[in-house]
Amino acid sequence: MTTRTLKVSIENAEAVIRMPLDEVHGLRVALHPRLAGEPESNSTKAIREAFDKALARAQIRAGRV
Repeated sequence: MTTRTLKVSIENAEAVIRMPLDEVHGLRVALHPRLAGEPESNSTKAIREAFDKALARAQIRAGRV
């Protein structure tokens, strides 16, 4: 997942997330809680970071930061 494939827009004071269906599973895996000491993959870390950045940009555009 890249920031190009993950789109967050604001519609009626709600964040709307759009992404390809074939990338939904990767996001679900990346957001799954990890146990303490459990290894973290670089790909799931990158997915979480892209998701966080997309949400942050949406907040900034909406003037909510």
